[in-house]
Amino acid sequence: SKSHHSILRLGDQTALLAEAAPNPFLKALESMLEGAPEQVAQIFESERGRFFGPSSPHVHFLWALEAIAWDPRYLNRAVVVLAKLGQLDPEPDSNHVNRPINSLRDILLGWSPNTYALQPQRIACLDAILKACPDVGWQLLKKLLPRSHDISSPTQHPKLRDFAPEKPEEITFGSVWDFETAVVDRALVVAGDNEERLGVFIESLGQLQAPNRAKVLARVDSYLATHQVDEGCTIW
Repeated sequence: SKSHHSILRLGDQTALLAEAAPNPFLKALESMLEGAPEQVAQIFESERGRFFGPSSPHVHFLWALEAIAWDPRYLNRAVVVLAKLGQLDPEPDSNHVNRPINSLRDILLGWSPNTYALQPQRIACLDAILKACPDVGWQLLKKLLPRSHDISSPTQHPKLRDFAPEKPEEITFGSVWDFETAVVDRALVVAGDNEERLGVFIESLGQLQAPNRAKVLARVDSYLATHQVDEGCTIW
């Protein structure tokens, strides 16, 4: 049904039903996000004033999309829907860990992905998100930059069937560094000459691989050379 009320009524069965029928579930959400996003936004509205448990209906949708995202056939669509939910999220920086932006990070994280899709597809997902939702894409790239003492959270795992390949993808230092390069390259493009956005890289400089650190420093040097003013730049 295209009515958001019928989907909302799924409650704690949302993830199981989405996993059982991923295509109809995604189609319903895609249709509503296209035609009536303000109705979909209502899934975020019941969170205030409640302190325990999944207090907002949106949590069940995140779990549903996380479960679907394990399947490479549906990953691209699931992450774009998550990004569009991220655009509607009234509290993306909430202490509540269950936010669309956090689900995206956990699904695509280079050193601990929560999907069976291979790395080229995960990188292609970054481009799909940046195209569909540029602001959410930038927030995601920021969260994917390496950090000291980094952590990840396991996502909702499929319960009805396991899509695990016979030979799982091996996560190596090389693949993690390749993913970091993909993130840094895209983030530098999106940052452009925005001083606030360039400042984000400074926090990650110590964790970046040497070639990526060199790229960032070259961009910052170039920015400072063309934007230096008497009072200096806030980037430092």
